[in-house]
Amino acid sequence: MFLNDTQIRERLKTGDLLIEPFPGPVSLGPCSVDLRLGTSFCRFPEADATGNKPIKLGSFTPSHISSLFASRQFSTEIGSEFILEPHAVILCQTLEIIGIRFDLLGLTFACSSLSRFGLELQPSVLSIFPGFMGPLVFSLHNAGPISVKLAPGMRIGNLLFSDIARDGQQPLAASMTFTHPVTEASDKATIERLRDEMARKASRLRKSPVDRKMFGELLDGLDKGTSNDKGKALETLCVKMFAMIDGLTVTRTDARLAAEEIDIILRNDIDSGFWRTVGSPIIVECKNWATKVRSRDVTILSGNMGALGPDVKLGILVAVKGITSDARTKIREQRQQGRQIICIDKEALQGLRQGKHPVDIIQEQYDALWFI
Repeated sequence: MFLNDTQIRERLKTGDLLIEPFPGPVSLGPCSVDLRLGTSFCRFPEADATGNKPIKLGSFTPSHISSLFASRQFSTEIGSEFILEPHAVILCQTLEIIGIRFDLLGLTFACSSLSRFGLELQPSVLSIFPGFMGPLVFSLHNAGPISVKLAPGMRIGNLLFSDIARDGQQPLAASMTFTHPVTEASDKATIERLRDEMARKASRLRKSPVDRKMFGELLDGLDKGTSNDKGKALETLCVKMFAMIDGLTVTRTDARLAAEEIDIILRNDIDSGFWRTVGSPIIVECKNWATKVRSRDVTILSGNMGALGPDVKLGILVAVKGITSDARTKIREQRQQGRQIICIDKEALQGLRQGKHPVDIIQEQYDALWFI
């Protein structure tokens, strides 16, 4: 039986599983964990490197194989890209180092989205046997007619775990041991380097420091004028807030579609963190009301997300007075159906006055979804 998300979290907590650096809550599905493309690669040897002769599998010594690949290794930092030409094949590995105990079996499945661009990940299904420790190695083949840009950190597959019955006739090999945490200095260094690279990439989302004076004035304006004035003031604040995030573009404000009215529509071109999983566009509703937002309004927001298409997976509800308890319940129901709705209230917006960047405000509210 496959482990569900709760069981995976528990195994990670107790040390029965190791996934480092962990992708974060957004990459944990109902029964799987996302796998990301690593930073180390190796191109396959050309025909002249083998004397233009076929390679007999199993006949090469490890040193011979190493010599064939030695000059073809390369690495690419997180936040950078490289091009895989048509019909080219490279060896790659996962960003994550995986470790599992003796009573678990891991199975990986390639993302179907890769095949839409002519990319083939082999093996498309990979077994991870008990006691395994290290990154997973794949070959990536561009079977399509056009070049493709690849970036370390992009999602390439899913990892599932299954319990192994303990009454089998073939006992597990005694050498299949698992140590936790990572004890090899090289593994520790690799994990720390990847964490540093991911932190640097996240920092690139910040276009500029927060203008505390400007946002302070905008926050003060939320309480002035008529109801319409207050609503416009909140929309203006939100537009300026999202404009500070590199990779988000405000494409429409006060959009009047066929049957929907949407305050702000954002194009999402961010390929890191939770942003890469929530699709595009992102819709934003601004509610500067005297009362809390109710469940009915969450339902309307969710309906607008569905009306724009299946790629719309994130809605942001900026509600100055917050939301009611039944609205929280509705947000939890929507999350179970694959639609994420972030709620940002005035208390969270006040962080702008203290210089907190919108990237951090939104990240905190997204993380809070797991506790609703």
